[in-house]
Amino acid sequence: MVHAGTDPIDRTERLSELDSLTWLLYSRCARRASRFLRRSSRLLTKLAHCLTRLSGELLFVPRPGDIYIVSYPRSGTTWLQMILYQLTSDGSMGFDNIAEFIPFFERALSLGQDLNARRPPRIFKTHLTYGRIPKGPFKYIYMARNGKDVLTSYFHFHRSHLGFKGTLDDFLQAFVRGKIGYGSWFQHVADWKKHAGDGNVLFLRYEE
Repeated sequence: MVHAGTDPIDRTERLSELDSLTWLLYSRCARRASRFLRRSSRLLTKLAHCLTRLSGELLFVPRPGDIYIVSYPRSGTTWLQMILYQLTSDGSMGFDNIAEFIPFFERALSLGQDLNARRPPRIFKTHLTYGRIPKGPFKYIYMARNGKDVLTSYFHFHRSHLGFKGTLDDFLQAFVRGKIGYGSWFQHVADWKKHAGDGNVLFLRYEE
């Protein structure tokens, strides 16, 4: 029944506009909720990895004779891994990834791998700063690479593996400020270079 003074067409149009507004609000809320859940999922995953790594660091038992291949990312650590593997094994290449023999220290800990079960000589790849790496009667081989080459390689790595959508200039700004993984390249290299004269530190340059 239509009340006097009410145009059925106007009422239908108002209902249609209300439905459209409701759908618009629903869509916006759904999109925001979806973005929030994705961000939350990534944060929870990152938190889980951090907690697992922290647990691994607490359980990890350093041993005399451990060797750490150290560098800032994109500076030649894989190359050094292969050299050390050849020097400490029979040279067999029957493996899928060099990490099977020389694990990525912090990644292995974040994945809950038992590094204590590895037999000597234990060799680890790492990008840890001097302040964060285990200290003791161990050997450290540090590889420093030209900053411009590191910048270019790290930029392409972020684009291909980490979903970075910015320009090289955007990445340069973050690189200079140390607002990327493992912080400032300048500080990382400088801190390790201070210990280049230590008896258990071999400081190498990629270009040499």
